[in-house]
This record gives sequence, structure tokens and C-alpha cells, in this order.
Amino acid sequence: ISNPNIYVPSAFSPNMDGINDDFFVEGFGLGDLTFSVFNQYGQKVYETDQTDFRWMGDGLNGRLLPEGVYVFRLSGFFRNEQYFERSGSISLIR
Repeated sequence: ISNPNIYVPSAFSPNMDGINDDFFVEGFGLGDLTFSVFNQYGQKVYETDQTDFRWMGDGLNGRLLPEGVYVFRLSGFFRNEQYFERSGSISLIR
């Protein structure tokens, strides 16, 4: 992999209308990753280490999170062992 890249959407709407219902990360050559989401108070509300995860806007306790803007942190390695780290915001729209 000469130019590994990763795409993280900025919004999703888990309202079961069949359009943008789940949040996922796309990347060419993704190996290991950790994806964490935090609320406006800095509390971790979601985390996974699965590369093929699909987040439906649920929290660590299994309850649906309210609409709003959340902060994410994504880090890991591509299959070529190159480290990556991304952070930003996600709009959860219900």
C-alpha cells in the first residue's frame, strides 16, 4: 500500500429510513483500529476495535444517544504497519 487513506463521514441519521442509518469508517488497507466517541462533556459514549463496525447511535449502555454533535478519535494501523490517527466531529441526526 503506497498511499493508504481513510474516510470518516461527518454525519449520519440512524432513523431507519434506509439512508445514512449507520456510521462506519472506510479505508483502503485498514488493519487494526480503535474508534471512540465522546459527548460534549468529554465522556466516552461508544468504543469499538472492529474494523467492520456499524454504529447505530447507541451508547455504551445500549441506549440510543440523543441527536447532537459528538467528537470522535480514530487510531490504528494500516496493513502496511503505518500508524494513523484522526479526530473530528460527527453529527448524529435523528
